[in-house]
Amino acid sequence: MDFTLDKLRRLSMALETDIAQLIAPEGARPVHGEPGGRRSVTRSGEGKVIETASGRYRYLADDLLNTRSVPMVIEVTARSLEEFGGLNHHPGEEFLFVLGGRLDLYTSAYLPVHLRTRDAMYFDGNMGHAYVAIGNEPCRVLSVCIAPRVEAILRPFQSKHMGGHESPAASADSPGAGARRQRT
Repeated sequence: MDFTLDKLRRLSMALETDIAQLIAPEGARPVHGEPGGRRSVTRSGEGKVIETASGRYRYLADDLLNTRSVPMVIEVTARSLEEFGGLNHHPGEEFLFVLGGRLDLYTSAYLPVHLRTRDAMYFDGNMGHAYVAIGNEPCRVLSVCIAPRVEAILRPFQSKHMGGHESPAASADSPGAGARRQRT
């Protein structure tokens, strides 16, 4: 079974917790109030890895909770839109930088854009989008999704895959969130 971003989001909604708490290393603590001076170091080969049919997602800075961005390195393996599994949509914006290889970025509003190593694109996450690797060489990208709340990035996936039935999600800084947090 693929542990997709959608499934992580649904799990976080069911547990009424921030998705970052599901992928954060043991011992990470939520930050309350202003984040003044936070930092995160992700060493080579570290970060939470999620394998999906469309690629391998390595979440960077996964020890920080209550952020407004989700940085990840994605090894894009999908070679067609069908293999990617449909267009993604999420509130906020997304920045994409091609680290290696070639990719076509499909969107719901424009013709596909062909991107090569060191090309970058910034776009509205509400616009449907999909990454399709081109050629035989591996394709790796740095993707940073930005939204007022990380949960906002994940909410549309629940609507798409759960027939529009959404359960209320508690933020990590809401009263009692620590008691609701469960780790396996």
